Amino acid sequence: MAYGDIVDVQDKHHATYREKNGVITVSRAAVLKNGHVNHLDNEKNLSQLTTVTAYDNAGLYIGTTGNVCVLLSQQSDIIVSGTNSSGNTTLLDDTKSFTTQNDRTDFIQKLDVVLNTTANTAFFVKAVLAATSIQCMNASFSTDSTAFSGTSQNYEVYRATLFENVPAGTFLPFSVDRVFAFATTADEIVAVY
Repeated sequence: MAYGDIVDVQDKHHATYREKNGVITVSRAAVLKNGHVNHLDNEKNLSQLTTVTAYDNAGLYIGTTGNVCVLLSQQSDIIVSGTNSSGNTTLLDDTKSFTTQNDRTDFIQKLDVVLNTTANTAFFVKAVLAATSIQCMNASFSTDSTAFSGTSQNYEVYRATLFENVPAGTFLPFSVDRVFAFATTADEIVAVY
């Protein structure tokens, strides 16, 4: 598969685009993380970053071995959001059902990413304990006792994808909207679009 096969067809990035055989080709790149900068963000998609010019629907070059936690372009919508009723290692929201949505059961999954947008922290879903309760864990996959330090903290849940142990020099030919600072241990990350 060529990289041009996975970028969107809308010409959002520049006035004149390169086209060959009906496929838009790569024309830009942005360093997201290396030894000098770190533009990864838990709450912003690539196009929302103000510290670097990048765009959603990017592929990723990974220069140093590690984990990469991303939102794929077709999965970048918020699954559920709200305000917690209480919690510590758990997210409790009495106004939501984490097990059903539009007649779909078990719609929150293990390793979905929970963002505490009040504290700007992120956690993995360890388990759905009940319809209104999610147990959280940190990036090392152990229960974290500080997911929610009190009540009335805002949260968002995303269907993130964690690529573990990505070898150095790998190009991930996936359309990515966000690279989470949370759980991303790889370095020398370049967005290519």
